[in-house]
Amino acid sequence: MSNYKEAPDPVFVFRGARSPVMSVTFLKSTEDGIIHYLAAGTQEGQVLVWDLKTKCLFREWIAHPGCSVMWMCSRQACEIWTLGRHSSVKCWNISQPTSTTVKQYSLCNYLGFSQCDIFNGDDMLLAIPGPSEDSVTVFDIERDSKVCILTIDDSQKRGNVMQIKWTCIFEKVVLIIMYESGHISLWDYKTSSVISEVQCSETPLCLSVNTISNIILVGSAIEKLFTFSISTNWQIIADKEVCITNPGTACCVARPDGKIFVSGGWDFRVRVYSSKKMKPLAVLLYHKKTVECLAYASGYVKEFDSQFLLAAGSSDMSISLWKLFE
Repeated sequence: MSNYKEAPDPVFVFRGARSPVMSVTFLKSTEDGIIHYLAAGTQEGQVLVWDLKTKCLFREWIAHPGCSVMWMCSRQACEIWTLGRHSSVKCWNISQPTSTTVKQYSLCNYLGFSQCDIFNGDDMLLAIPGPSEDSVTVFDIERDSKVCILTIDDSQKRGNVMQIKWTCIFEKVVLIIMYESGHISLWDYKTSSVISEVQCSETPLCLSVNTISNIILVGSAIEKLFTFSISTNWQIIADKEVCITNPGTACCVARPDGKIFVSGGWDFRVRVYSSKKMKPLAVLLYHKKTVECLAYASGYVKEFDSQFLLAAGSSDMSISLWKLFE
């Protein structure tokens, strides 16, 4: 994996959002194994879906009126999950001319900025923040039932839930929850108990997990990124601190093959690192405002001849696509 002598340009840029882009995802590949659509959510509750072949807008609607779409994901080619801040989590079917809600879960009293996450395994598990500021609720999607509410004991205050992420470590499905206090906790959702935890020196803002090497990347408001490793007995261990030029990391993501971490900053930049040593590989400068969200395609994108196409959404209301180190 060699460095670029100069930072590359994006391979394409999508526009059309009427407010800052807060979330982005590639729709799950169809039966041919190729990804055909890109979706984005905006600060005003709008969802847009583009056809990657024609580069044209395929669908748009108001998913969460007046609420920022903080998170999106896709489990199937015609399905999009969205999170409206202070509102609800919705599952949309876009196979028909009009997008329809097929499932919905309330956030109750949670008013923070955490995203949700879905685990696709033997059980389809949805983790959402709430009902309180310091708790997370787990649902079984297929059975449409609540599994548990994960709450820290009152004597161990952690502050607001900041981010949550499912991962499978040594065949055990666990949930990582980051708190305002800096604590990063590894939860066993089946027993509603904390397996292990570590405290970051800063309040974490974003989280990504390299599921190949079991490395956690954490971004914060200062000029540092933090990495943590998960041992064979499920212990979280502080690993590296990586200095960056300017403060503020809004988002981060691991490439599906585990070789690269990417972060998006308040300074409008996308930073690319080797995940093994966190060696800087590239700094991508295109956007004019904060890079709010990042997503990798989980399959082949024929139109760009890319197995690992990266999308970056920004407060400047655009989404850039990047083909890097393939």
